[in-house]
Amino acid sequence: MKKLICFFFLIAVLIVGTASAGEYQIVEGKGVAVCKLCLENLRRQSVEDAICNRHYTAELGLQTVEWKKLDILGDRAHRQLLKRVMMFVTPPFPKGAFSFYDDEQLFERQVRMESEDELTLALAQVDIDNDGNPEPVVKHRRHRCISQHGFHGSKQFLLVLTKDQQDIDPAKTDQVMQNRGKGALRPAGSVVKQMFEAFVYKGQTYFDNWDNDLLGDRGTFSVYRTVGGGTSLVCKFRHVDR
Repeated sequence: MKKLICFFFLIAVLIVGTASAGEYQIVEGKGVAVCKLCLENLRRQSVEDAICNRHYTAELGLQTVEWKKLDILGDRAHRQLLKRVMMFVTPPFPKGAFSFYDDEQLFERQVRMESEDELTLALAQVDIDNDGNPEPVVKHRRHRCISQHGFHGSKQFLLVLTKDQQDIDPAKTDQVMQNRGKGALRPAGSVVKQMFEAFVYKGQTYFDNWDNDLLGDRGTFSVYRTVGGGTSLVCKFRHVDR
């Protein structure tokens, strides 16, 4: 029994050590004020939190977006919005193939099943393109963000809605989803192990992404800003194990 307790204690120590280990290299944005603050913000949290539950520190002048979680199980309208979001991010393949999207009962069953593994939709009013007018933005998360052999399988995305909040604004969403592999059949591009979030600094909205995809730029954290209808990379960091 004592050996078993010691074994689990050792595993816990290793997990905590892994979550807090490593350092960040600046790839893009050296000398940029917001990048310096983002780097300090990353260093104030474990790598595990930086990937899965990224937060921004008011002490650094970084403002966290206030998200309101939507009831996707009890509210049919919210569940229908979730369906539109999921179909945009992960459309049926091949195109036209029957899926759980095609039957209301099947979709509700799928939502309930995936909710046990974490399936969420949250809403906030965010001036995501910095034009002075807040847009309704949803944050969609799919799969629990846990480390499996060093890899996090969760996905988290930001999508801009139409003003009536009933559908997705594809043009504005395209500015935010800085994913590779976009095309007519998959407008969101590759969504594997991407973790997006947003924050505000000096009245400007920024959004970020932690890429944990082996086929992508794994272990990188990028910060973007949209101004004048165009999105640019502001900062990029690479996490390096010690």
